Amino acid sequence: MEMLNDLPAEPAGAAWQPSTTVALPWRLARRAALARLGRLGWTVPLAVLFALAIRWPYFVRSDFPLGDGGMFLAMTQDLVSSHLALPQQTSYNAEAIPYAYPPLAFYLLAGLHALFGTDLLALDRWLPLVANLASVLGVVALARAVLPAGPARVLGPLVFALLPRSYEWLIMGGGITRSLGYLLAIACLVQAVALARAPSWRRLGVCALLAGLALAAHLEEGLFALYSAALALVCLRRDGRAVVLGAAIGLGALLLSAPWWASVVLQDGLGPFQAASHTGGWSMPATLLAAVGDFLAPASVPLGLVGSLGLLGAALCLVRGQLFLPLWLGAIFVLTPRSGPSEGVLPLALLAGLAVADVILPGLRSAASPQRTARYLRPRAWAQAPRVRQLGASLGVLALLGSAATIGPHLQLDPHTLDNLQPDERAAMAWVADHSAPDARFLVLSSTWSWEDDQAAEWFPVLSGRQSVLTPQGAEWLPDQLHARKVCLFQKVRDLASWDRGLTDLDTWASLRGVVFSDVYIARAARGPVDWSPLIAAAAAPASGYTITLDTPAAVVLHRASPIQPRWPASGAFVVAPDCQSLADQTPETQATFQASYGGRAASAWVAEHQQALAPRPSLSHLLALARTRLDDLP
Repeated sequence: MEMLNDLPAEPAGAAWQPSTTVALPWRLARRAALARLGRLGWTVPLAVLFALAIRWPYFVRSDFPLGDGGMFLAMTQDLVSSHLALPQQTSYNAEAIPYAYPPLAFYLLAGLHALFGTDLLALDRWLPLVANLASVLGVVALARAVLPAGPARVLGPLVFALLPRSYEWLIMGGGITRSLGYLLAIACLVQAVALARAPSWRRLGVCALLAGLALAAHLEEGLFALYSAALALVCLRRDGRAVVLGAAIGLGALLLSAPWWASVVLQDGLGPFQAASHTGGWSMPATLLAAVGDFLAPASVPLGLVGSLGLLGAALCLVRGQLFLPLWLGAIFVLTPRSGPSEGVLPLALLAGLAVADVILPGLRSAASPQRTARYLRPRAWAQAPRVRQLGASLGVLALLGSAATIGPHLQLDPHTLDNLQPDERAAMAWVADHSAPDARFLVLSSTWSWEDDQAAEWFPVLSGRQSVLTPQGAEWLPDQLHARKVCLFQKVRDLASWDRGLTDLDTWASLRGVVFSDVYIARAARGPVDWSPLIAAAAAPASGYTITLDTPAAVVLHRASPIQPRWPASGAFVVAPDCQSLADQTPETQATFQASYGGRAASAWVAEHQQALAPRPSLSHLLALARTRLDDLP
């Protein structure tokens, strides 16, 4: 809460003033962080209440973390088992994944578990919500720091609290890292704004500390904190000292987060970070523009209206020469495109609040006839009574909160994003743990098209203790673009669901691409358009080569008589190029040619040759190398 200390106070008379009898205790209380929230006025409780009203319904319908989070729970358990020393690898999904993920959130979970004995699953369920609500407080502080006095400072945080992308990927079980990093990034930015206006060593140190903690919580949110703070300094100061301050923050953040990243480098080198840089979502300008367009003009009419208001607010800022918010919104999609919608919702909400406060409301006031307004809005005498006004205000707020809780879930573009595993689904995975071989490899199939939304595949390795061969989570730290190859195959296998030839095609498809499994787990929960019923029906045939070992309303488990045998075993597993093409997708003549030339290495040889013709996959390391080359070419 140190960041709140530098914000301007409410106008005189806006806050409660203590009497002389309690002056001394009040002065002491003001030094506490909680008391400093009083400077933000009633916007704080209002924004938090609206945020809680729209988020709470998701938590009361289940006793399990929302969405993802299985990998992070496993990593926290690994940390507890190693007595808080960073392990070399995580046990998640039995893939020898380096323990390279920023560990601050895992230390927080493990520390609370050790201090209070709270169940890790309960902590993984509730802490993302707590951090996300705290982020709303940070947005209130940021709005007061960068927006002009008036309704915009209230409307901006309220818009933020209501927009789905301000909480969708942050209150999930996997949001424990994202929401903590997001909170620290916002706090860092508030401190950077204060630093730009009144530089001091204390503010510089606090900003660097917050940025370092954000890096240690979530790599993308740490980058978000660093470039947001640097941009705020440049836009608000507009002098050479801003560059020096930004560089000092970056250097300080790197040094403060060194206990994490240095240990990874000493143990595994730069490989895990280079591999992870390929999953950042960096792409060509046309793709970035399309992503921004989808963000500002989504399919939902209310969300599209907010996007239009945000553009109006950006235009207003540019006319006034206030560059920070518009440039910040654009920089987010250029520098951290994968998490761009979750981060971009922050400047978008502030810009939309500014547009409503400075354009829409004044326009409505000027359009209304003063005489007609006075006639219809003239208050009655009884309505002026203080108790009546308090009751009316309370009922109005309750009605708005109820509307937010009712309408909020319908604003989501994907209604299943914040679903969670139901008890019967968890029971099916527990059955797998008790009734399958410890070395069994499962192909997990669900109804979702997107791997990010596949809760079954992400939680399966934790709840069953068995490997899920096409789960991409964690593979971003492994070499040879394994994460991208798994994502390709995850999406490609869904094409088989609409085929009538069933398991024979599945076996052939897997054999040609090196996808080796001994069992199939099919989640029946309807969270997407994919229907695996034909595959289940085919497994019941006597000559299918599969045995149905579990059949419940939640899941079906198929056991294969023998594991899949790769068609080209020397080519390795998951043999697919970055554009999702493989030798198996080519003509029989091409397959025969490579088979004759390379034998068991035919599939990998084709991929290597095909990759030479592809443009390099955008990544942070690739972009930095390209920038260095361009600088070297300058005269």
